[in-house]
Amino acid sequence: MDRSICISGFPGSGKSTVAFRLAERFGLPVVSAGSIMREAAAERGMSVTELNLASEDASDLDNLIDTTIKTKASQEACILDSRMAWYFVEDCVKVFLEVSSYEAALRAMKRPATSEEAYDDLETARLAIENRRMSESKRYKKFYSVDITDQAHFDLYIF
Repeated sequence: MDRSICISGFPGSGKSTVAFRLAERFGLPVVSAGSIMREAAAERGMSVTELNLASEDASDLDNLIDTTIKTKASQEACILDSRMAWYFVEDCVKVFLEVSSYEAALRAMKRPATSEEAYDDLETARLAIENRRMSESKRYKKFYSVDITDQAHFDLYIF
């Protein structure tokens, strides 16, 4: 495969799972915006939700993620696990994965807890995921003037 595949979707939608399965299938490396974000949150002693909220008024985090993704994708075809990679990478296959916040919370509760992303119960996880969705949507509209859920941006939109 000579084109990158951009996997987008909200937290808990399965982006990472799909990205790693596609990487195995096509023998391509994975670039994960979530990993970049979790590292940035850990460096700042914040949760991912806290980092998202703090980033609503500053573009430093987005610039870090965007630059890393653009650089990697310009070097070779890869699988991009990122909500905004489709916006920056030309000629990629653009996929969006949709999931309810309840299902996303169930999935989050099954993952090993980290200091950047841990939940006491299902409702706490669901609310944190909803807050991240709203925060990220707000940031993307503010910094990029895009609605991340607009199906017109994607080649494939999976519910």
